[in-house]
Amino acid sequence: MEVHAWSELSAVLKIDPQDLIAPAVRAAWRTAAKPKRSAAIVPSVDGQTVALDSEYSGYPGNNPRLHWNLALRQGTLAQERVFYSAAPLDTDGHIQYLRSLEKAIAAGQR
Repeated sequence: MEVHAWSELSAVLKIDPQDLIAPAVRAAWRTAAKPKRSAAIVPSVDGQTVALDSEYSGYPGNNPRLHWNLALRQGTLAQERVFYSAAPLDTDGHIQYLRSLEKAIAAGQR
């Protein structure tokens, strides 16, 4: 039997959800969307780690060995900054990952 670490967390992060995507992408999105009123881009980041010498097999779906996700928590307001995160990490590693991500994004906004 194979055992893989995988965890899901909800966390309040000190980042703006829009900071998950590059400013140029936000600008292009806003230009294309042409919001009629005050609005925020609410991205979700979904991905996986793949070997460079392997053919990409497509979206991992719910395969926890591969799947990484970070998004606003369903049922919350964007300004509350409550995120849902899933990662192929044990809980302690996942918390460390979110802390390092939060610091990296904050440093990039200076």
